[in-house]
Amino acid sequence: MSKLKILSQDDLSTISDAFGEILEKEVSKAISMKELEDLDLDITLNYENKQLDVDVDVGVLFDELSQITQDQIMQAIDEAYMKFDSYIDDNFFFLKFYVLLFLIILLTIVLLFHKKVFIYKIIYY
Repeated sequence: MSKLKILSQDDLSTISDAFGEILEKEVSKAISMKELEDLDLDITLNYENKQLDVDVDVGVLFDELSQITQDQIMQAIDEAYMKFDSYIDDNFFFLKFYVLLFLIILLTIVLLFHKKVFIYKIIYY
């Protein structure tokens, strides 16, 4: 399993802002902004023992003629959580960095070895 890096207060603020943006974007995809009178997001981050828990309360006030259902809102929230997971994976996990670094080093070694073998063959023949 990937390992979450140690998060600073700035990281937590960035994460909260990013999740708010992702959530607003997903809700606006699912709901016409004409039908939405008010959207209130309350994002709570709990970071203890290198574990990050993110909870969100979404308050939605619809236009009285709206046909929006609770299921549409929940689907938008679920989609936002999936995109948020990808955001966290891409930006706050050590393992991805180390895997990338390892692959770059490995590729460099392979290329250098291949080049030496190629040079050796030219000199040998």
